[in-house]
Amino acid sequence: MRLIQFDPSDKALLKRFIKLPYDLYRGHPCWVPPLIRPMRRQLARGEGMQLGGGPFTLFLVETDGRDVARALAGVNHVKNRQHGKNEGYFSLFECIDDREAARTLMNGVLGWLENESVDFLTGPVSPTNGDDHRGILIEGFDEMPAINTPYTPSYYPGLLESLGFEPHLDFYALKLIFDQKELERVERIVAYGQKKSGLTVRPIDLKDVTGEVKAIHQIMVGAMQASWEHLEIPTEDQIRAEFESLKSLIDPNLVMIARIDGEPVGFVAGLPDYNQVLFHLNGRMTPLSALKYLHYRTRITRVRMFMQFVLPRHQGSFVTPTLYFRLYQGFVKKGYTDMEGSTIAQMNLSSLSTIRGVGFKTRRIYRIYHRSIKAGTGL
Repeated sequence: MRLIQFDPSDKALLKRFIKLPYDLYRGHPCWVPPLIRPMRRQLARGEGMQLGGGPFTLFLVETDGRDVARALAGVNHVKNRQHGKNEGYFSLFECIDDREAARTLMNGVLGWLENESVDFLTGPVSPTNGDDHRGILIEGFDEMPAINTPYTPSYYPGLLESLGFEPHLDFYALKLIFDQKELERVERIVAYGQKKSGLTVRPIDLKDVTGEVKAIHQIMVGAMQASWEHLEIPTEDQIRAEFESLKSLIDPNLVMIARIDGEPVGFVAGLPDYNQVLFHLNGRMTPLSALKYLHYRTRITRVRMFMQFVLPRHQGSFVTPTLYFRLYQGFVKKGYTDMEGSTIAQMNLSSLSTIRGVGFKTRRIYRIYHRSIKAGTGL
């Protein structure tokens, strides 16, 4: 087996890196091919919070003329400074079911990170600092994941654990189980809470992007806890950039901002599940796939609630259930039939408790692993 380390400026190797999972998952009914062009641009330019936070490099493992494993390795100095850490990460991990291929790959990752003088390796994390490509699936292999959440083979946990990686952090994807009596109970709570507190919850105003982005940033900064080491606190400009990248996908009925006396106190954001569209495009936007896109986007049935933040002093109050209920009303209005909340970290007990309290049940679990980096030790 041959390990290849390369810079994303190498177009030929970058193409092989991006194409590897297309061979690995060929014909799999649950894997959704990501769009090739945006990934190529992101890696070539080092775009996004994660890749923009420090150096990174790419690895491929080749055997008998075939690419069998890949990973991105990097150090996010911005996140390390925010959390007082000294760790590296790996991302975009893919591998055949072969321990030697995985060992060759991870020896390359560990060797590069040893030269970067970090103490720990954590991953797989998202190359965007989001949910996409983050974690290894450990439960829920029988369905297509929602937009910006990954699908990975069932042998990945055993493969990483055989190389000395230990479980670090789990993330939950939950499905709303529709119970009419429970919904009626939540509706009564919401009506009482809004009357008592003067709380207002309205859809995002796409005509006031500047004001809405400012409100979301204010909430996120106030709500992110220092113990949530997997999160990097974004700047207002970074939130705006993310908003612009998702603008064509946003349904205003699925993004709600809560205010008390005009002050932003919480928000919840959902997206139509465009994985139900991307599944049919094979990673490319050609004239034919553009027609498929227009056809399948009108047939989306699932919504993914991907972000929810409430200021600490309002957690446990009427704010969170009201946000969820208003999101549910927008969901019903547009005729969707399946709602997912994902992904929520295991230490976020408040959100897990609340979302389960309004009727959500676990449907998938993702896991991030870690291991120490000691000088001169391989796998």
